[in-house]
Amino acid sequence: MVTYKEWADLIQASFEKCYYVPADPAEDSKFNINPAMVNRRGIYKDVYGTPKDREWSDYQVCFLFPFQMLSSG
Repeated sequence: MVTYKEWADLIQASFEKCYYVPADPAEDSKFNINPAMVNRRGIYKDVYGTPKDREWSDYQVCFLFPFQMLSSG
């Protein structure tokens, strides 16, 4: 069983890596992204791990990111 603290720590440790698309392409290796799919940089993705046939949707600007940032903090 995972405690709430352990769960919160896991979210804190992985949120940026999984949801942020860096503004600088040189930082791509630090994040879980597909550089070939990136259309916009310096954004937070609203989804992670979309199936390959819709992977492009991970890289659209979504205005839900303020809620994601608030809920992860």
